[in-house]
Amino acid sequence: NRAVGKNLTFQAPLFDDYFLPETELVKSLSYMEVCDYDEAIAVLKNFERNIRKKAEVFIKSFRLKQAGNNYAYLDLIYSPKLRSQFKDNFIIKLLTVLQVKPGMQMLKHYLDNLRAEKSKARTTAEKKAYTAAFKVFSKFFNSYVKLKFVKYSKEVIRIANIFAEIELDLYTLIKHKLYDEKAGKKTIQERLDFYLERVNRQKSQYYWDFKGEFWADELGDYIPLLENKCPNKVGKKK
Repeated sequence: NRAVGKNLTFQAPLFDDYFLPETELVKSLSYMEVCDYDEAIAVLKNFERNIRKKAEVFIKSFRLKQAGNNYAYLDLIYSPKLRSQFKDNFIIKLLTVLQVKPGMQMLKHYLDNLRAEKSKARTTAEKKAYTAAFKVFSKFFNSYVKLKFVKYSKEVIRIANIFAEIELDLYTLIKHKLYDEKAGKKTIQERLDFYLERVNRQKSQYYWDFKGEFWADELGDYIPLLENKCPNKVGKKK
């Protein structure tokens, strides 16, 4: 439950600047732990639809598999017109995540200083020097951005590969559960009904009917009440 609670924290608007696809992995494993296979499958399908497939579009859109810096990342980051071409929230999120990184903040500072020098260039030689300097900076900037984008993409692929293994295990568990139910095994006891009154909590903890709102001072302290759907095995009667 605490793992799911920590995961819930990362969904708060305060963490919009973070890209942590592994939190979906933790969520899926947590649901499997309490045998809530429907929720585990839902997490898996959501990752497939809203993260992995969109990552493939992301990789293709920015030509991340091609050698060299063949995309105008500098223009993409600072041109609202160019960014408007991408309506996908996944791509916009990654751009937002990248922009707040310390390295990007430093590059933006250098870019502002470089652009300030453009107005000071008067002679033909000075203008040529500025053009050459900006070309070098753009190449470095594009290399840095592409490196970060490749890193994000590889992380999605890594998690997707783990999810593929989990999916196999998940459907295997479901299969055995159905076989057991069909066989009418007597070693399985129906789980107890779930009641809030049975949940132990401290005086400082409160029951909260979560509807999607987050409180900054509570982030990190959420403990969802997950229903354990795992059957209890009955011991042999003497």
